[in-house]
Amino acid sequence: MAVLLKTYYAHSFHHGQTLKHSDMAAKGEFAVSLEQITKYIIILAGIALGLFLLPFLLKLLAPFLAAFFIAALCQSLIRFMQRRLGISRGISSALLVTFIVAAIISLIFWTVLQLLGQAKNLIVSLPETIHSFRIQLSALTQKYEGFMGSLPPEISSFIDMLTEQLQSYSS
Repeated sequence: MAVLLKTYYAHSFHHGQTLKHSDMAAKGEFAVSLEQITKYIIILAGIALGLFLLPFLLKLLAPFLAAFFIAALCQSLIRFMQRRLGISRGISSALLVTFIVAAIISLIFWTVLQLLGQAKNLIVSLPETIHSFRIQLSALTQKYEGFMGSLPPEISSFIDMLTEQLQSYSS
């Protein structure tokens, strides 16, 4: 397939004849104009740039998109209140804003209560957790001492030296 860069006519390389696009299509050739190639390159560059900038644009436009969807939802609710309930637009808007603010405050209040309850449970269970940790640490220390006692003296002294060096680095 040969790609020819002329808009209306292309020259045949076999016989020196001028062929129209329909004749070229019948022979399995096609013509593409320079404008079409430029248009496709610009479109591909735009798509690549859009994909590259998409994370930045989402971070930048997220609040506006969220506000748009909330406004669209509120608009439909206000329209419902106007048509079905016969409430004026101003009062409908005020009621909706009041409801949304009350819902947000309730959610914050509920979250704070949950956090306070978990903090209380943590404070109540902390002494028992510390005691359990100390028992487990004591058992581990006894196992370590028993293990160190069963090792040959040169390995035991080497491990003690490494332990002392690690303690000196940590302090």
